[in-house]
Amino acid sequence: MVKKLLLIILLSGLPSFLLFSQVKTAFSGEYSKYREELNLYMGINLNPDQKELVNSFLIKWDSSGFSNANMAKIIDLSNLLAKRKFRPVPHFTDFIKSLTEFSATKKSPDFFSSYLSGLSKMVIKPEINNENIDRFIKSISSLLRDNIMFITNALRWKIKSENLKFSYDSSLKVSLSNATITCYSQKDSTEIYKVVGVYYPEFLSFKGTSGIVTWEKAGYSRDEVYAEMSSFQINLTRNSFTSDSARLTDKRYFKDPVYGLLTDQAYYIANKERAIYPKFETYAKKFIIKNIR
Repeated sequence: MVKKLLLIILLSGLPSFLLFSQVKTAFSGEYSKYREELNLYMGINLNPDQKELVNSFLIKWDSSGFSNANMAKIIDLSNLLAKRKFRPVPHFTDFIKSLTEFSATKKSPDFFSSYLSGLSKMVIKPEINNENIDRFIKSISSLLRDNIMFITNALRWKIKSENLKFSYDSSLKVSLSNATITCYSQKDSTEIYKVVGVYYPEFLSFKGTSGIVTWEKAGYSRDEVYAEMSSFQINLTRNSFTSDSARLTDKRYFKDPVYGLLTDQAYYIANKERAIYPKFETYAKKFIIKNIR
């Protein structure tokens, strides 16, 4: 009795991820058994849409929709998620949906492989809970399906780029180049052109190293007034951003570009004459402007 009690005490002191490793795995690791094991894990209580989602994924699985290397990663990742007690609905259905959408992108297997590797590293971190992992998976699905980085009822950030690349160091990141980023909010939108930077889905953040903002919504052509940014960061939960050391070209007033702080925001205006964004504050406070009217 004493030995049994001591064993219970020792087991209760083990970290949860070590205890999970002692649990019988839901997936054997054999390709031929994955279909059966996935159906068993998902259970019989799926609604018609959820059943269709699983079937669509399994059709791609059976028809070489994934490379052998990525199939192995999917099985390993499925096991990790099962050990985490990932619920069939909504967690595992969201995971399956992201896999199907990756298959539909027609990009190279390496593009998908980087995502699977990064997600695996995230899943083994005990400090990240299942809800955050599920939110991350859904954000990647939105990116692949609708080019959306973040969306709520009042706010939406979208990207347009053919050059997306997944990588992982301390967190999963999506690098992009020659992109257009658009923020929609309050019946208005604001855009950043020729963007180079990195999207961090886990932190809902974007860090840019290049981008251009124009004053078209204030009635000026993009060749006449524009600001070039060499460094900026966007909190995707907000409808505004700033860039220090931006370079403004305004051919109406300045012979040469001037440097300063750029602020832009998706802000509804009734007409162009009343536009207050983008806003630019120059570092230099005194200028000589000839023949101004």
